[in-house]
Amino acid sequence: MTEQKTITTTALSRLQALAQGNGLAPEAIKLVESKEATYTLTGVLNMTPHIEVRTNAYNGRSKLKGVQVLSTFAALNEEITKAQQAFEKEDSWAKEAVAELKKTKGYGWGQSDSLLTWSDKKTTLVATENCPTCNGTAQHPCPDCQGIGFTTCPHCEGRGQELCYLCGGNGQDPANPAKPCPTCNGTRYAPCRHCNQTGRLLCPPCQGKGFIPCESCQGAGVITREAHITKGARLSFSLSATSGLPSGLLRAVSRLGEANLPKGHADIALVPEDPEKPQKKTTLLLEAKIPYADIKIVINGKGAIIACAGKMGRLLGIPAFLDSALKEPRRELARAAHGAIPLKVTTRAMQDALKLALEGKTNPNALRRLYPVGLSGDVAKEIMDHMELALRAQTRKLRLILAAFCLMASGGVFALFFFSPLLTPLSIKTATLIKAALPVLVVGADWFVLSQAARWALKRKFPTLPLAATQSIGRTGYATLGLVFALYVVLFLAVTFLRF
Repeated sequence: MTEQKTITTTALSRLQALAQGNGLAPEAIKLVESKEATYTLTGVLNMTPHIEVRTNAYNGRSKLKGVQVLSTFAALNEEITKAQQAFEKEDSWAKEAVAELKKTKGYGWGQSDSLLTWSDKKTTLVATENCPTCNGTAQHPCPDCQGIGFTTCPHCEGRGQELCYLCGGNGQDPANPAKPCPTCNGTRYAPCRHCNQTGRLLCPPCQGKGFIPCESCQGAGVITREAHITKGARLSFSLSATSGLPSGLLRAVSRLGEANLPKGHADIALVPEDPEKPQKKTTLLLEAKIPYADIKIVINGKGAIIACAGKMGRLLGIPAFLDSALKEPRRELARAAHGAIPLKVTTRAMQDALKLALEGKTNPNALRRLYPVGLSGDVAKEIMDHMELALRAQTRKLRLILAAFCLMASGGVFALFFFSPLLTPLSIKTATLIKAALPVLVVGADWFVLSQAARWALKRKFPTLPLAATQSIGRTGYATLGLVFALYVVLFLAVTFLRF
């Protein structure tokens, strides 16, 4: 028969697993004494009726089916008020809330000022009224033509005739001034070409209809309001007296968060009602059974008192024992970061840091997620910073060579554009655009070359590890990009000065 695994043995196994491969033998972490028990926390969940109303308005009629439709907005508001008052007076909501809580994990434990709702307590009301602007007609008289549909022709001012466009209104034939104009026959006026002699033009806004869609309702004629009513219960949880419970357990509960206990940390149950002490229908008693252990251990000869709480074994008070266990690997990593020795990883934590850095995840929190206990935040930052510098040192020589090449190549490209006739056949606008885009394109190309060169060098050294699509170009790379841009500015100013 196998011995049941306790949170103490789980905690010890986790610490030994962290030590494995990190400069500390698992046997160096030993259990001295453990006081483990399952404690019961009690809490009170109070429920109060709550109704939430969400309204929205839009033009046109509602397309919802199976909803209550009211004739006016006033009737809608009255119905909402009745629903609120009726829900607060009825007693059935409490039973329904309890039934809904029994479907949830934790029965509402730790839920403070949260809303509990259920599907059959959602109601939608709809009311539709005529638009007050157009009174339901969906349109109003066109302001341009005043409802007529036509406007006076501005070319002939409503006369239907305009000055003759052939003779300019002098009545004489332009080709033979002694004869009358063949178009107006000497009358100086010709039929208006714009209104076809009518003196009127079709009104552009209403296209001759005399009316335009109402702006208030966008031509719908009616405005609809929807009210979505959600009935439920407002929950308020509070812990009962905690006297007699270990202080370490209370600190663990505070760190975990009361609302998180049902998420695998504790077993939550409803406390049956005592017939002799009936409680309110709106009050529930809950209890949480949570394992907790005060543990004395020895880590590499040094004693420590730690705690383990919850079914998932949340560790508390763990000393940063990996800081000292990784002291020598950290020293070697620091030397590699300064280029004194080649980068060499010998411990699991350093290998993890290397993988993260190669993937571009240089934030110390990425390493802390792998080592949530046993490794201090300062040391995690130190390792990631030095690992990033060490990787740059591995590619520094190649980056220096390529930096010099990029600087010379960029200068050659700039000289080709400034001192050759390549831009001469182009227009001034096109040449200006090319000159403006040139430094951006060249600097971008240089960055890509330096980044991919660093990636290639790292891939050769670490062929089995995944790498980010781009790698850091370091100070050398950024300095090169700055010099390339400065070279462009110098050449641009020099060419501009020589031209003038």
